[in-house]
Amino acid sequence: MKNLKHIKFTEEEGVAIITIDRPKVNGLTPEAVAELRKAVHHCRYADSIRCVVITAAGRMFSAGADINVMIDAKDQIDVMTRKMAEVLHESQRIK
Repeated sequence: MKNLKHIKFTEEEGVAIITIDRPKVNGLTPEAVAELRKAVHHCRYADSIRCVVITAAGRMFSAGADINVMIDAKDQIDVMTRKMAEVLHESQRIK
């Protein structure tokens, strides 16, 4: 997988590793969530992948939504957080 800024993706011997990589606390942004969904979608349809591990770089998995992005969203924060939740939930339902 190419053009990923917020996650790393590796695949070896049928195991895909998706790593959230947004130092310092792996805060989630709409872009990071979209990349996560893209990686999960890829895994679902790749015949070579038998196992998927989702992990994170650094000392914590994720602090949740990136607070700076939320502050910048101002009056659109409800729309942004709802969309992020929808994309994450959709990632679980990919068949």
